[in-house]
Amino acid sequence: MRGFFSGENSAFFIGGIIVAFLAMVTCFAAIGAHQALQRVETTPLLDSIIFFDTPDQTQAFLESRISERNEIMFRDFVAYEIYHYEEGTDEDDDEWVFDERIAPPIWIEIDDGQNERVERIRLINRNYDLTAPPVDWSPDETIRDGSLSYQGFRKGDQALIFGRIQRQAEDPQFEADWIYGGTMNDYISDQRVTRLITGGLSLLFSGIFIILIIIFIRKRF
Repeated sequence: MRGFFSGENSAFFIGGIIVAFLAMVTCFAAIGAHQALQRVETTPLLDSIIFFDTPDQTQAFLESRISERNEIMFRDFVAYEIYHYEEGTDEDDDEWVFDERIAPPIWIEIDDGQNERVERIRLINRNYDLTAPPVDWSPDETIRDGSLSYQGFRKGDQALIFGRIQRQAEDPQFEADWIYGGTMNDYISDQRVTRLITGGLSLLFSGIFIILIIIFIRKRF
């Protein structure tokens, strides 16, 4: 056993584990993007007319804008996340690390597709996920270790929202799972690109893993 994990064998073993891990990570990312596209096909996108005719607890997408009625939480943000920058031992190890999410109940506005009937809808829950927020602001002109980044949504920003209808109150309400910074077309485009890239990388890493196994077997036997 000691001879198996020494020298060249050890390098193959460690390399194989790394490549296999990368293959799994990219595969799961591709599957996630594919499932997101399937959800788009099976989940209704509600406008300001259809929304009021849709039953309670129905899962749906809302293509909206952040209402001017909302309270400002910080600077121009009505909902945002805070990240801090950590410098690693190597430049490739530098990364932005999540600190906190400020996502209160907010008001959004949806229309009928012609911008003739605009309805204000209340998102009633807190701490929904913020995906691809359109605004990224940092108080530091030069990014260094400990620098902060604020990423979020402002009044008037475009927002695609996934969640479910809630009809416990007189005002129209919606429980959001996540808010995406953009339109439905933007979201579909992003998921298709993610599926294409991560799917291709998964096949590449899987191929490399198989090649490593073949080389190792040939060297052993």
